[in-house]
Amino acid sequence: MDKNPNTYLERKRFENSAPFTQLREKLVLRTGLAKEDISVDNVEAVYMTCAFETAWEPEKISPWCHLFDEPGLDVMQYRQDIEYYWVDGYGYELTYKQACPAIIDMIDHIK
Repeated sequence: MDKNPNTYLERKRFENSAPFTQLREKLVLRTGLAKEDISVDNVEAVYMTCAFETAWEPEKISPWCHLFDEPGLDVMQYRQDIEYYWVDGYGYELTYKQACPAIIDMIDHIK
């Protein structure tokens, strides 16, 4: 489903919402960069760098994470959840119809 352009429509809508716009505005203030330099792709890159550095060294706080406040991290997590829902989750009937028999078979096998 990740090749289907319709898969990303809800994520695009969210990227144009007030919470995401406010997040980008906060990043402009925190970084001192121009608004046009804080693209959606740049916001995602900062978020993913924060996430991976946190995973690699959980005892250290990544400097990239300091660019987000708690609500900002929630906004980015929600944006990611929207994508996962449509790409890998229950967004399309085909996705869950092909996964459900495999899960049922696994559970029956474990029992």
